[in-house]
Amino acid sequence: MKKTLALIISLILTLSLLCAGALALEAADIVGTWKLTTLEMMGVSLHPADLGMDIEMVFVFNEDYTVIAQGFGEDLDAEAESESIAWAIKDGLVIMNSAGEDAGEEVSLVFEDGTLVLEMEEEGMAIKMILSKVNEA
Repeated sequence: MKKTLALIISLILTLSLLCAGALALEAADIVGTWKLTTLEMMGVSLHPADLGMDIEMVFVFNEDYTVIAQGFGEDLDAEAESESIAWAIKDGLVIMNSAGEDAGEEVSLVFEDGTLVLEMEEEGMAIKMILSKVNEA
């Protein structure tokens, strides 16, 4: 009985380690260009064009763990040369961290079903931004 129980526990531990390894987020999953494709507010999913505005929000995650952020057709890094954005993988999340004026400000994104998801609250309203990968870097 003890041998059977030990074998079962050993199998469970082995399978859990294999599953954890298969689910581990790696830099290769993130490196590339990501574009805002869906906004979810108050239970409604919207494409950015549905808002009647030409919203372009793009993040380019580089292999050197820097991010180039573009929004509304402007390169945000060009606006403030001292600002730079770094990214890292920590505890299964993609963390973007600003330097310069916004030093220490972190944004956490969840890698889920091949997308990057950013959840935030603005003026008491929960907003979920979903980014989809448009190409490899």
